[in-house]
Amino acid sequence: MFQQHWRWISESANLQLVLVVIASFIIGIIIGRLAHYRKEKDNKVSARRGDNAFFKGIHYLLSNDRDHAIEEFTKSVQINSDTIETYVALGNLYRSKGNEA
Repeated sequence: MFQQHWRWISESANLQLVLVVIASFIIGIIIGRLAHYRKEKDNKVSARRGDNAFFKGIHYLLSNDRDHAIEEFTKSVQINSDTIETYVALGNLYRSKGNEA
């Protein structure tokens, strides 16, 4: 059985087909890796923007500027929704303004 496959592969047209399939597979892996790298890089940039908004929100909170703090914390949540601290801060700000969160 192995000899039958080997004879099929060793024919010129079939060998070219096998090489094209292998090359396509390798190119697909390279493109997938590049896309994954780009996505990771974009996520890091977005996280940094979210961190900046979070720290601006903290600054406004410490300055007793609740409206701007809410605005910045909301931006932070839109960029990175995985941080529970931001939700807690927003809830406390809305509660301190008299709104139920």
